[in-house]
Amino acid sequence: MASLPDKLHGVSDQLRSWWLRSDPAELDRATIASGRSKVLAHVSKLLGAGLVLDLGCGPGLLAKQAGRRDVVGVDMSPAMLCAA
Repeated sequence: MASLPDKLHGVSDQLRSWWLRSDPAELDRATIASGRSKVLAHVSKLLGAGLVLDLGCGPGLLAKQAGRRDVVGVDMSPAMLCAA
């Protein structure tokens, strides 16, 4: 029987490939449509002053919702970073 690391080998590459092909605007619309905008609004209220690190930032929804200038977004998709 294959070990868990063996089973997961290549999954990261598959996910990366999917995200790189994704249209940031479409993902943005899907996120808002799924109700995440309410969650983002709640999270933005919880953020204090100072720098915020948004890991897996996608098209920058958290930064947009928070209305902050002190946000660093990190994402593995160059298209998402451009959209942010």
